[in-house]
Amino acid sequence: MEVKTYADSSFKSSSSILKYKFWQQPKELWRYYIANKHSDEKYILPECINFLNTNGHKAVYDCGGMYLKDIQSDIDVIEHEMCPIGNLPIMLVEDVNTEYDALFTFNPISLKYQHSIRSWLTEHQISKSGPKPPILNLVSGTGSIYLILDTRMLYYNRLKYKLDEYLEKDLYGLNYEMTIAGPIVNMKLDRYET
Repeated sequence: MEVKTYADSSFKSSSSILKYKFWQQPKELWRYYIANKHSDEKYILPECINFLNTNGHKAVYDCGGMYLKDIQSDIDVIEHEMCPIGNLPIMLVEDVNTEYDALFTFNPISLKYQHSIRSWLTEHQISKSGPKPPILNLVSGTGSIYLILDTRMLYYNRLKYKLDEYLEKDLYGLNYEMTIAGPIVNMKLDRYET
């Protein structure tokens, strides 16, 4: 994550609270984790229900997945950096050596400013914070990816393509189901057809 890398390099003597604020800021689900943490009745986002109802080995990637782990304890949380405060059961992406039946992500920072969802799924990416593996490497041959995305994070020619045209072109040949509400895309991609 570029912000975190900048914070580490520029603020060597900064407090762990400042590092924590930089770490948690882009993680979409983190605020829900904090809100649910001490609550007896857990709030579940409607976007997460289909993922929570799937069977098999599940993981949440690059979006503050402790929120979903707090709801279902058998879910793995995969991030690019460990939380600078606390000792949370988070796995670093480079340490993952298993394939999941279902992978959930919500505005992953690793997808931010990419030109293509397809390349994020299938190609190694490099950023200032280090290498990012292809997301399909984390999913088993019969697994699915649940992706919720604010398309304002993507770069594409908005004068040439409407959002649905761009997504159809970018995801051509992939097996997916998609709903679009404004700039928010809720998508399920099935690996077995990819």
